[in-house]
Amino acid sequence: MSPMRTLQREEVHSQDPVEITSYLNRVYGTELQVQPLTHQPGARLSLDHARTSHASLALERIRHSGEVEVRAEAPPGCLVVLWTLDGRAESLLNGQSGRAARGQLIIGSTALAPVRVRASEATLDTVVLDRSLLLKAAADLAPERRPGEVNITGVEPVSADAARALTAARRYVQDSVFADDAFATPLVLAAAGRLLAATVLAAFPNSAGLLADSAERGFESAAHPALLRRAMTYIEEHAAEDVGIGDIASAVYVTPRALQYMFRRHLDSTPMAYLRRVRLDHVHRDLIAGDRSTTTVTAAASRWGFAHTGRFAVLYRETYGQSPHVTLRS
Repeated sequence: MSPMRTLQREEVHSQDPVEITSYLNRVYGTELQVQPLTHQPGARLSLDHARTSHASLALERIRHSGEVEVRAEAPPGCLVVLWTLDGRAESLLNGQSGRAARGQLIIGSTALAPVRVRASEATLDTVVLDRSLLLKAAADLAPERRPGEVNITGVEPVSADAARALTAARRYVQDSVFADDAFATPLVLAAAGRLLAATVLAAFPNSAGLLADSAERGFESAAHPALLRRAMTYIEEHAAEDVGIGDIASAVYVTPRALQYMFRRHLDSTPMAYLRRVRLDHVHRDLIAGDRSTTTVTAAASRWGFAHTGRFAVLYRETYGQSPHVTLRS
């Protein structure tokens, strides 16, 4: 039986301004104004737009002719990062402007502010993230952050190293996750979304690390073994889902920081390391029960969220003393 398709792929090639605007409105979920700025006789706006998406995450390649300005008064609800492969792009957000020549990147939308982007003879790559992914990533990276209070506050990356890290993360998702529908399992896709969201927060100025909540419940109160057992049970019962540290902490009514302290004190580990160990055990069981004619190590690993087969194989051998292929053949 063929795997259920989890990735959506679509392409548009058009010179019709009405069709272009209608398509972009649907894709970004807001009313856009697309204004050609080229007034040469006979010049026409053209758009080539290729998009691969899953739920709250999308990667795009955009190519357009001439010079164009795109505006949206109503925030689209998604964050958009633009990479300029050719031509140039400019973004104006919250009174700040950013420019990206070839090889550079800027924020095109923060998800919370009106959009104004201008581009000239540009080929652009994008990452499009639903705001919910940023909130999840911020909850993991900055446990003190108040729910909902996270925003990108700058248009340009904080450093060249940060820009390179985000570029590498995008390339990894494009080449390793989005390239193969069979590999793009729900857990792998969820991990890809978290990776990109966390890397965006590391690459651009943002409010996630600046908002502290003084109402901590106290680490010692969270160190009771009964709470630890509840957290471990929650992880074991939800290992097949997209679970983050914030989800686990909420399930046992402690803060993420208190949860981390609890695991470190009693298990000398972390909640996410325990989740990874539980998922690894599921892969181990699947390989033991698998049929060599229909089961593959890659499919079993990706089903449980292990996107990098090389690192998975090392972790598996360290844990079980043999390669996953040996387990499958046994």
